[in-house]
Amino acid sequence: MIWSIIDRAIRSSLKCEFCEVDIALYSGVAATDWSWSPLVADYNLDGQNDIFISNRIKNRPNHLDYVKFISGLPQKHADGGKRTHDKEMLKQMPSGAWHNYIFEGSSNLKFNDSSIDWGFEKPTLSQGAAYADLDGDGDLDLVTNNMNEEAGIYRNNTRELRPSSHYLTIQLKGRKPNTFDIGTKIFVFAAGKLQYQNCSLSGAS
Repeated sequence: MIWSIIDRAIRSSLKCEFCEVDIALYSGVAATDWSWSPLVADYNLDGQNDIFISNRIKNRPNHLDYVKFISGLPQKHADGGKRTHDKEMLKQMPSGAWHNYIFEGSSNLKFNDSSIDWGFEKPTLSQGAAYADLDGDGDLDLVTNNMNEEAGIYRNNTRELRPSSHYLTIQLKGRKPNTFDIGTKIFVFAAGKLQYQNCSLSGAS
């Protein structure tokens, strides 16, 4: 276990000068249900970008089984216009909790769902998320904002499990007012491969 962590959120696209092709289904990331905070980064330090997606929404009313249940209820109202089965409707509404997703990237634009293997088996109601090297060991840790729960802090154990994994830390310093040098593009050539990062307000991309 490496960790001790579109339909709407992920729309992986292959772009060229004349076209834009949606390859989410081809890449294996098209069905993550309610999805928030897609974070693209190399979490296992293999040189390929991975994707983390925080997931779920509380009391999901459009779950297909729940919609079927609601559709089968009698459409009658009690005196005063109040429905007689409101309590039952609320009781049957799904909690919405589900595990977060993390997909391991590869060189062929396909991603493998590694959520359970990497330690994200616990159902939560996560929405906001961020990554950072919290313990300074060279791999990226994750923090999630969980509804009605403490924040989730996930330590990445890649460096402990694979001491031979390499990383590079670069600190950018720009001129005022852009002291963080937003917009910088970084290219790294290693082992015959090119790696690229763009410094943006939402993090490296």
